[in-house]
Amino acid sequence: MTPAALGRRYAPLIILAAVQILLVAIAPSGPATSANPYANGFASAGAGTGGAGAGAGGAGSLASGSAAGAGDNSSFSGGSLAGGAGGADNGTGGLGTGTSGGSAGGGTAAAGGAPGQLFNCGPDGKTIGPTFYMPPCTRVVPQSANGGSTMPGVTRTDIDFVYVEPQANAQVNAILQTEGLAHSAEQACEGVREFTKEVNKRWNLYGRHFVSLNGPGNHSGPASVQQNGGGGCTYPFFQSQCSLTPPDPPCERAQADLIASMHPAIVLAPTEDPSFYNELAKNQVIVWGGETEPDAYHAQFAPFYWDVFESGTLTAQMDAEYWCKKLNGKRVQYAGNGPGDVMGFGGIGQPPPLRKVAVTYPATNGDPTYKTSVDLFLSLVNGKMCKPVGGQAIGIAYQSDINTAEQQSTTTVAELKQGHFTDVMQFGDPIAPVFFSNTADSQGYHPEVLLSGMGLIDYDVLGQLYNPRVWRYAFGPSSLFDNVPFPQSEASKAWMDAGNPAPPSDQTANLAWAYFSALGSSFQLAGPQANPGTVRDGLWNAPPAGGDQHHTLLYFKGGYTGIQDMREVWWCATQNSPINNHPGVYVSVNDPTWRHRLGQWPTDLKVFPSGPCGA
Repeated sequence: MTPAALGRRYAPLIILAAVQILLVAIAPSGPATSANPYANGFASAGAGTGGAGAGAGGAGSLASGSAAGAGDNSSFSGGSLAGGAGGADNGTGGLGTGTSGGSAGGGTAAAGGAPGQLFNCGPDGKTIGPTFYMPPCTRVVPQSANGGSTMPGVTRTDIDFVYVEPQANAQVNAILQTEGLAHSAEQACEGVREFTKEVNKRWNLYGRHFVSLNGPGNHSGPASVQQNGGGGCTYPFFQSQCSLTPPDPPCERAQADLIASMHPAIVLAPTEDPSFYNELAKNQVIVWGGETEPDAYHAQFAPFYWDVFESGTLTAQMDAEYWCKKLNGKRVQYAGNGPGDVMGFGGIGQPPPLRKVAVTYPATNGDPTYKTSVDLFLSLVNGKMCKPVGGQAIGIAYQSDINTAEQQSTTTVAELKQGHFTDVMQFGDPIAPVFFSNTADSQGYHPEVLLSGMGLIDYDVLGQLYNPRVWRYAFGPSSLFDNVPFPQSEASKAWMDAGNPAPPSDQTANLAWAYFSALGSSFQLAGPQANPGTVRDGLWNAPPAGGDQHHTLLYFKGGYTGIQDMREVWWCATQNSPINNHPGVYVSVNDPTWRHRLGQWPTDLKVFPSGPCGA
């Protein structure tokens, strides 16, 4: 699979969040078909048509379904989106009791109380559950009053969904397995089974329960388990058959059309090609996944395409502000000083050179997912936000093909060294730095490695894969928060709350759990009259939560993607990570707070307080 996709699929820590987007949400137009059932609106059988909602920054409206005879609809909106792996349990001190779990096959949603009462409400006003970001309490609605079939894939009793497991790549898995970052088909199947059980148990679904659909033919989840090592898990999911390294957009679009023909209410696909999400959204199927796409990708087919990461647009803006405030016009501080290395670019006896940055990013068979965001960053640091003092910033694209990664990194490093670039930003994926850092070290090139906060390069366990003599100079923005041991993560809490005696064996389970949290919160916040419009309204009305050392700031008002704030970190190879107790950790800077929003980066650079450590 592509390097860009790897962090999304295999990272043990993923957080669920949202960022405010100042783009118009325009409903797609066109005739209603079996794959495009809403045409110009979202109301369907059992749901009335609501008023128009103008999108921020432009014209356009979205018709949303209104509750009919289901009680006070205001009680079904508001609250924060459920999040992924996190820090200490700052909620109610435990999950409490009062709910009944579903069976391994999906189960029955817990009643949670009599009609009209608050559903499993904790003392903090949030629904009791395994994540810090559980949505606010909502009221119990009897199954007979939930509106029945309010959208395709929803009935009075069921909410059909599809979980897409990406096609694995043996070469990539070999790299990731050195730090326990690859999982088996059996483990993936178990994750879908247990997390479906947990969202049915803890989220208010108004008498419904989630049902995972199996892929047809060679897309069958249980069949893929037997073909890839075997195991006892037979729970249904959809196994992708499309290559991600290199990407295969025609295959992805055909696969998206196949899923649309299954008529699910929602699709969870943490890691697929951008063309997959684009095609599903065009078919007016709600889909979650991807990471890195610019805001416009989501706004184009709003409100059908969502994701749990920050958008590439926000990341580019945050990175540019960081560069302009902290680094531009200043001499390099943390780089190699050997013969011909970065600190000597100015010549023998001369002071270190002024900083000059280049951005490497993956090309994806013509799709401008990364290039659009990198171009935004370059435009900002090359004049729109600040004028480049040390030289023009440039972008260098590489092909998302692990078979040629080593050869490509040799060419890239030679270009960077010849151009006297003191800082290199890795914008997009956590596998390419394995090749880049080893090649740079072999060529005597040790630049400042400027983190982008994109692609999970800023995750401790992935950082442990990189060449320590190069990575000792890594610092910059991070979208993640301070990590905790895996048994304390929210995926582990959810797994055990689902009825298991110990955390999952799959150390990457937090990625899947983040999207299952989104699944539960989307339909609880939508209320009993679930359709794309009420899903959107519920998420948009959710108040912000988090923003401290162990929790990202989550806010969905007006947007469809992303983490709304970032921290500043520096790499230390001699300090153990709390995740796996292995050497190598990103240390957060508290300056003056742990996390910052766009426009709030301080000007002081406080990384490496005692100088680079390790190697």
